Amino acid sequence: MSRARVVAAAVAALTLASRSAAHHSPSVFDLRTEITLTGVISAFQFKNPHLYFHLDVTDGDLQGEWEVEAQSPRIMTRYGWSAKSLAPGDRVVVVANPPQQRSKKLALGRSVLKADGTTLRVPWDRQEIRKTLRDEQAAPR
Repeated sequence: MSRARVVAAAVAALTLASRSAAHHSPSVFDLRTEITLTGVISAFQFKNPHLYFHLDVTDGDLQGEWEVEAQSPRIMTRYGWSAKSLAPGDRVVVVANPPQQRSKKLALGRSVLKADGTTLRVPWDRQEIRKTLRDEQAAPR
């Protein structure tokens, strides 16, 4: 492989890695603050790299369409989530961390309370997630 191709490949790898790290970084969220969003699900994406759902909030000073991020489908499945956990039209109450830039309607989900009283948790503690995944691997198949 020529030197130019090696350099180009290295630059591409670093570019992709930095974009990926930025995409998954919680630094865009205010992890010290929690907000409560009450609204109706308008979209739910249960696919990699993270679950996302859109929430139409019509009450209070947080009105607008919010995009709420959760963990990957693999992790969320271990916590009771499925592709059918949420659907457009569902009324929910979401506890989340808001964005650092308050003008954006992004949130890092913590929990979702459904109309039937079911609470779906969104884990973010790394040690807890690692333990859950280790337990998954150790479980008999």
